[in-house]
Amino acid sequence: MKILVIEDDPHIRTMVVQTLTDQGYETDSAYDGQMGADAIELNAYNLIILDVMLPIHTGYDLMPMIKDYNIPVLMLTALDSIQDKIAAYDLGVEDYLTKPFETPELLARVKVILRRYHKEAEQMQYYHLNIDTLASTVTIAGEVISLTPMEYRLLLFLIENTGIALSRDYLLEQIWGGEHTETRTLDLHIQRLRKKLQLERNIRTIFKFGYILDKSV
Repeated sequence: MKILVIEDDPHIRTMVVQTLTDQGYETDSAYDGQMGADAIELNAYNLIILDVMLPIHTGYDLMPMIKDYNIPVLMLTALDSIQDKIAAYDLGVEDYLTKPFETPELLARVKVILRRYHKEAEQMQYYHLNIDTLASTVTIAGEVISLTPMEYRLLLFLIENTGIALSRDYLLEQIWGGEHTETRTLDLHIQRLRKKLQLERNIRTIFKFGYILDKSV
């Protein structure tokens, strides 16, 4: 399990990271909202522990982006009013922990979220590909293939829509949100998936339309 801790207080950040690491979790950390956003774009996480009052971008600012990646959030904050909690839940956080807190309570909440959100490792298979949606990994003959988060999202979407012709505009909307993204970006990601995953014959280009992942080759 990989967890991202976004917290500007160095003492709390160090304590949380050490606590999680001691429990066997793989942990990254960020000290401001921009650093956190960059980490989310570059890595696949099973959980984000998110402070509210962050430099550059607040925790509230990051929530729409995090929801796009479908990552559960445990929010940490000194704000403890009912209104603050309601605002956080309305934004889609899984749980809300007020500061100061004890590490056993933090760990208990982390475990509950991970159990609830990842009930079991789901295995998907497409020809020679094995996909573990809990670990967010793709393997070929037992070898883990390195994919960026966007490549992984695009692959899952293609597999979930196997045999369906998908337009470039639709793929850009579903994977990137559609805004300020050129079709060339999609084409490059398709090229990389074909090469990395040996899918040159499986992902077919539909002239002047988009792509289709074949059911059979």
